[in-house]
Amino acid sequence: MSSESSELKKKKNYTFDLDHWYLQYCLATGLYMLEPWERKLFNSFVLGFKFLQVINQMVLLISLMSFLHFAVLKNILVMVMNALVFNVTLVVVSANNLNIMSSV
Repeated sequence: MSSESSELKKKKNYTFDLDHWYLQYCLATGLYMLEPWERKLFNSFVLGFKFLQVINQMVLLISLMSFLHFAVLKNILVMVMNALVFNVTLVVVSANNLNIMSSV
C-alpha cells in the first residue's frame, strides 16, 4: 500500500498543475468574480495582446538581425579595404625608397 502511494506521489499530474496555475491566475487578476462570458472575453484580450507582443518581437528581432548582419559585413568590408589600401601604400613607399636608394 505504501509503495502505491509513493508511486502516485512520484507521478506528476499535469492537469492538476495547469488547473492550479489557472486558479492562481484567476485569484491574482480577480477573474473569479466575473461571469464565464466576461472571463472568456478578458482572457481573449490577454491572449490577443500576448500574441501581438510575440509577433512584434519577432519582427523587431528579424530587422535587428538583418541590420547587424549588414553592419558586420560593412565593417568587414571597411577593414579589408583599409588593409588593401595600407598594403598598397606600403608597397608604393617601399618602391619609392628603393628608387631613392638606387639613385644615390
